Amino acid sequence: MTDLIEISGSVLIEKDRMGGKSAAIARLIKAGFKVPLSFVITRDVYDFFVEVTGLRGRIFLELTRKDFSDMRWEEMWDTALRIRNFFLTTPWPSSLRRRLETFIRESFNNSQVTVRSSAPEEDSTKTSFAGVHESVVNKSGPDSVMDAIKLVWASLWSDRAMMYRRELGLDFNKSSMAVLIQEFIDGEKSGIFFGVSPDNQSHSVIEAVYGLNQGLVDGSVQPDRWMVNRETGAVESHVAPKRSIKIAPAKDQGVTTLELSESEIISPPLSLAEVETVFQSGQEAEKLFGFPQDVEWTFRGDELIILQSRPITSSALNPGDERSWYRSLKKSLASLRELRKKVENDLIPEMIKVAENLADIDLNGMSDLDLAEEITRRTEILKKWTDIYWAEFIPFAHAVRLFGQFYNDALKPEDPFEFVSLLVTEDILSVQRNRFLQNASNEISRLRTNESPINRLSWKNPGVRELIDDYARKFEEFSSVGMELGNIEEKLLDLFSEFSRIPGELKTGIKVSNRDKEDVFLSYFSGPALEQASELLELARFSYRLRDDDNIYLGRLESRLKAALKSGETRLISRGVVPQGLLSPVEVVELLRGKRVNLEPSKVERPAPLESYRSSVRQLLGQPASSGFSSGVARVINSSEDLFSFKAGEVLICDAVDPNITFIVPLCAGIVERRGGMLIHGAIIAREYGIPCVTGVTDAALAIQTGDQVTVDGFLGIVTLKRN
Repeated sequence: MTDLIEISGSVLIEKDRMGGKSAAIARLIKAGFKVPLSFVITRDVYDFFVEVTGLRGRIFLELTRKDFSDMRWEEMWDTALRIRNFFLTTPWPSSLRRRLETFIRESFNNSQVTVRSSAPEEDSTKTSFAGVHESVVNKSGPDSVMDAIKLVWASLWSDRAMMYRRELGLDFNKSSMAVLIQEFIDGEKSGIFFGVSPDNQSHSVIEAVYGLNQGLVDGSVQPDRWMVNRETGAVESHVAPKRSIKIAPAKDQGVTTLELSESEIISPPLSLAEVETVFQSGQEAEKLFGFPQDVEWTFRGDELIILQSRPITSSALNPGDERSWYRSLKKSLASLRELRKKVENDLIPEMIKVAENLADIDLNGMSDLDLAEEITRRTEILKKWTDIYWAEFIPFAHAVRLFGQFYNDALKPEDPFEFVSLLVTEDILSVQRNRFLQNASNEISRLRTNESPINRLSWKNPGVRELIDDYARKFEEFSSVGMELGNIEEKLLDLFSEFSRIPGELKTGIKVSNRDKEDVFLSYFSGPALEQASELLELARFSYRLRDDDNIYLGRLESRLKAALKSGETRLISRGVVPQGLLSPVEVVELLRGKRVNLEPSKVERPAPLESYRSSVRQLLGQPASSGFSSGVARVINSSEDLFSFKAGEVLICDAVDPNITFIVPLCAGIVERRGGMLIHGAIIAREYGIPCVTGVTDAALAIQTGDQVTVDGFLGIVTLKRN
């Protein structure tokens, strides 16, 4: 480990050691720009820390659980959260701790600092990493600053950073991180200078807010925006938002949200003279670096201070790619608060109403042409709500992630997903359905006779047929997910027989939130921080519930489309227009309209397991999603028909536990899914019932067959097979 670097006018700029952001600050100082007092903790310190503590190996293990190209964004979240927790809970080597404590005291005494990332590849002309890595604002004292250093290091492995590195083809094993520590500047107004507008490259853009820049960066505060002609410097337009709040330093550490004064509400943060000052400074930075710059700045009194400057990359001028959408998933507390109001008060009620209205339509009374139009309309409705799902519902999942980070930063638990125990709720729709099934099976099982050696339910049991008919109707109403059930009465009879075999403790209902754990969590905070913690917990609970329920809401709309398609297909088959088989929605519509269709019967075939592959696999690695350890016979579910063959005590193997499958979860000894993530449907339901679950097992369907003996380790994310 080599020495730390103080940035001054005479410093030797070593970008490989000090990172792109620190190197840029050093050049700005040499050129005479006003910047905060700054120091660099070089990448050598990071490398020393991860080697001596063994953290590099633990990170490597997490990154090799699954091919990164196969990871879903939810799995990236989980991997990043685990690695972040590694940094939080790994003690400092004593020699490094002493050295950093001395450096922080001597350099900054007890004054506030900002801790920023400065990776070697960061802030270059090809890779900006803008908004990808962490910055921690307004920290003071060795312990607090050293915690912030760890958080910045951990952001090297954030989900956004990993996705960016994958797109750029960077070698994860060579990733490292320097850290820039700067004097904290409590600016009265702050903002961003963007040298070239993505919309019009003859313009520069200046955005400004009152207070600190954090609100602008995370989207919680809408900025004033000026468009400035790059050639003349003339302001060509000014867009003013509805101003109401600003981000300011908290009394102890960190930041808080304050309401604007009356004068601030009616006046833009910058005067025209200040707009010109920011523009001229941005132009000078462009001349210094030779490229248009993205400059973060603040005003302290009349003094303009440059906080950081990075080149604008070509990708920044071409927004709209997958990474841009992915980064948009990160929401601030304020934006999550507003998004919840929209989802809870507007979108969900409308979604439910649309599904109910569609259910009231008599499809049998329609003509062929009307039914064709109805199928087309329902297809458009489903597409509309699927788009809303991705644009509004999915981003709200960040409330759980935000709470998880907040919880882990404060409590530093050994288990990075300990916070999930505070989110468990009995209000999830699929759990309500399961409770209905459990109650129904309990009532019907009382009618069993002892005629059969296995004591199964049968139609001979007095009263069974009447109850089954009643529950079949209720099940279809409650489910509303468009399952191709067919002979539902017979299947429910078998299902209830299996439910009656569940051990008593699984029938008593799901676990509820642990009040003691909630009290422990909230005891770490006081004042405004306590209010923030309470609000984050409530938002996370709603997000957790929504992440499961939204599948049900969307499934109801999908079921309405399937019902219309089924009605059309039944007509066509009964008339001999088409043979029994699968038709696409387009084919059904065209045939109902009387048009000729060149039918090529589609066949959905599941490839046979590769025996050579199966014979070589004894252990599969995935993501631990619900803790516990269990064994049982595997049951591979490929279609809804397979569900009713499931036996109590078997291990569920599937692509994903969607709303069609959750009603058999109480029967499971364990769950193994191809899809991954702590917030996917199956993981949530598994945790509600305390069932071991491993997700993200890419080759589960190839390696496992129905009848195999399977052991599920939900602590480590390992699935072990034993051939029969």
